[in-house]
Amino acid sequence: MNRNIKTIVVTLFLVSISSNTWFFLFPIFLKNLGASDKNVAFSYTILTVLITSGQYIGGIFSDKWGRKPAITYPTLIIGILLFALSYSKHWTFAITVMGISHFISSFQMPAFTALIGESSKEEKGKIFGYTELAYFLGCATGPLIGALLLMWFNLNIIMRLSSSLVFVAFILRLLYLEETFHSEHAEINIKGIVNPLFMVFLAAGIFFYLMDATTIWGPFITLHMKEFLKFNKRNINLLFSLGAFLQAIVSISAGRISDKIGHIKSMVLGMLGHSFLLLSWSFLSRGELTYILLPFSFMFIQFSYISYQVIINLITHKKIRGRAIGLFGTVAGLISSLGPMIGYWLKKNISPQGPFIGAFAFAIISTIFLVILKNLTKENIIGS
Repeated sequence: MNRNIKTIVVTLFLVSISSNTWFFLFPIFLKNLGASDKNVAFSYTILTVLITSGQYIGGIFSDKWGRKPAITYPTLIIGILLFALSYSKHWTFAITVMGISHFISSFQMPAFTALIGESSKEEKGKIFGYTELAYFLGCATGPLIGALLLMWFNLNIIMRLSSSLVFVAFILRLLYLEETFHSEHAEINIKGIVNPLFMVFLAAGIFFYLMDATTIWGPFITLHMKEFLKFNKRNINLLFSLGAFLQAIVSISAGRISDKIGHIKSMVLGMLGHSFLLLSWSFLSRGELTYILLPFSFMFIQFSYISYQVIINLITHKKIRGRAIGLFGTVAGLISSLGPMIGYWLKKNISPQGPFIGAFAFAIISTIFLVILKNLTKENIIGS
């Protein structure tokens, strides 16, 4: 493991553990500040737009000025914004600050994916497995620490404490990250990025993002636990912690399996396993399975997270990789921003399980496009 991967692993863990002490309680935080169910769903739609809308710009920055600055300086801004978030008095202020933070964070994503992929020539699945391990170990530890801190502090104070770890991550990235790309000053427009492989994977990615925006990154799992299952905030945090812990445990193995069986098969396995288990969980009202199926659904999605990052690295050229990843994230993310509002409509008009029915449908459609992609590629490009 080289210096870049070590730095990313450590800082991803710090940022992840800090934000996840409170992130999964954010829908409840908004409701306590006066937001309605519709306000929360709309807010998550806006957040989904903003977490993706800056990715193409970030990709341009990454290809023009390098991966390191596109990762490092947004970290500092995000730390400042999270500190400001803790002083929210109304849900509109909270969602505004959170939205700006998401937009700044979107700048980093293409550079992250490119730098990690460029820091390893072989076994990319395994390397992405290490970074996913760090991120989801933070996701697992964060809610657990958050559940403990809630015994003494409110969410506002926990947010202030978490921002300090983001500042530490900024300093470490500034000091220890090494640049992996130096611009060749070649002007390449969007037409130079788009090709049949990219377009088919983009179609698959749109529905993958829609599924993700309706499940893990949407408000519906939290709201379903609070309103349908009647769980308290501490139990909600603990269940998210357990799910993330399983994601962390499986990360390296998922990366190795992805390298072995092929990244397309691995991505399909993750999406269908995640959405099917989550759909099954949503129909339960009591019993041990309500505590088992949800965390195990999180474990499956890890296969998709790792394989998606490997595939986008393998079908793009290094000199345009930042922009290609940014274009992918921006387009797929903007369309998938409809996910929370679709989930809200399904919940209101179909059933409490409506968002999870929609997520399973999105996973099936994405799988169809991935099968098409597999038939378009050679085995030595993205695996069998």
